[in-house]
Amino acid sequence: MRTRISSVAALMAFCGLAMAPAATALPTTSISTVAQMAQFNQDQARNAALDYWRLVNVTPQIDEIADAVRSTLREMHSDGEDERPIERPAALMPGGALGESLANLEGFFDDLERATREPNCDFQVRYEDGYAALLPHLQHMRMLGRLLMVDARRLALRGDHEGAAERLASTFRLARHTSGDEVLVSSLVSSAISRVAMNEAEWLLDRTGGDRAVREPLRQALDRFPARDPFQVAVALRRERDLIASLARQFRGPNAGEEFADVFLQMTEGEYGEAERRIRSLDGKAFRADVERAVDAFDLVFEAWDSDTPIADLDALGERLVAEEFGSIALIVVPAVGRTYASDAESRAALEALRRRVKNDG
Repeated sequence: MRTRISSVAALMAFCGLAMAPAATALPTTSISTVAQMAQFNQDQARNAALDYWRLVNVTPQIDEIADAVRSTLREMHSDGEDERPIERPAALMPGGALGESLANLEGFFDDLERATREPNCDFQVRYEDGYAALLPHLQHMRMLGRLLMVDARRLALRGDHEGAAERLASTFRLARHTSGDEVLVSSLVSSAISRVAMNEAEWLLDRTGGDRAVREPLRQALDRFPARDPFQVAVALRRERDLIASLARQFRGPNAGEEFADVFLQMTEGEYGEAERRIRSLDGKAFRADVERAVDAFDLVFEAWDSDTPIADLDALGERLVAEEFGSIALIVVPAVGRTYASDAESRAALEALRRRVKNDG
């Protein structure tokens, strides 16, 4: 599934804000009512998604430095064979392109940290739209994660190691919120944010000799991830299965295959050749049968996922999918499960290793 980006809705739609009239004195009889309403609002469970949207929409400065932040983070954690990670990127040094800009965002970072601490985060994904569901928040969560990690390095380089640890703890909590969509691409974004944050946390722990004041906020943030499925990949795959099953209800007429292809294939970048031709030829009955075969394939994915040899079993299943043993629809809607599992297993192992380290057990 490819992330589709819609126009950012007006701030009023997300936050219920409106221009205030000129200030007038409140009647004394209403003061207690206002106090009660304030208490009521404080007692309600907040949705962190609204805070993230608000921060993105009312802080234009972060868009202005987004490219510099991205390139600086790439310098900090370069994976290129001919490039080495840079501990002190020029942009974060005195007089650099980012140092002053990030320092001026202190209030923004305080609000962002509070948002990451909220237990609830629901971006209201329209699952009923199936594969056409929009996920515009993912690009913003990536950007916010990058900002937190780059500012963590800025703070560490000026000697504020505890502040850096808090920034990274916020990054992990933000990544945890990102995986809450129960959509595979959201889980992958959560994992990607976390992997870079793990590398930055390891760097900070090495720099500080594992100082307890640095380890503790990291430990608390990492404990928010579920032990067995920290990035909700397995959960998301089950949601994907449900989305596939729903296709049979969405496309039922004599041109079911054609209509499905027009909707789904425009969201992918793959070339499917004969498979696409076969899909477009399916009427409602044949389309439903092909969907049912794709669902059967997903049931085998779950069996292999929990087996003693998951990667081998999933790779073998992937070969059967490529051979269209489960039909043409399965070929394009079932993800590359072997690679997905291997990537998730690597991320889970790295997370567990960091957990042990911050608990001083390893």
